[in-house]
Amino acid sequence: MTAFTSLFKKTFASHMMLVSSLPMNIKTTVMKEFPGRSIAFATKDNGYVVELNDGTMLSFDKEGTWKEVDHLQAPLSSLCA
Repeated sequence: MTAFTSLFKKTFASHMMLVSSLPMNIKTTVMKEFPGRSIAFATKDNGYVVELNDGTMLSFDKEGTWKEVDHLQAPLSSLCA
């Protein structure tokens, strides 16, 4: 597990936001770069972190510029159920 993934798990619940509230450029990046996948969860703190339905996690800065990608063995949603 990377530091990025660990940080996401720690801050996940306290910073959740509605997917519909994400900046349009983040939603556009996901649709363009990860076709066929959808955003399962989103958080906002100093930037944005989204988890896709396949466990892929993306980090964006506060302007919505893509910074990092990580992939979990299983979607975080399956760990929280």
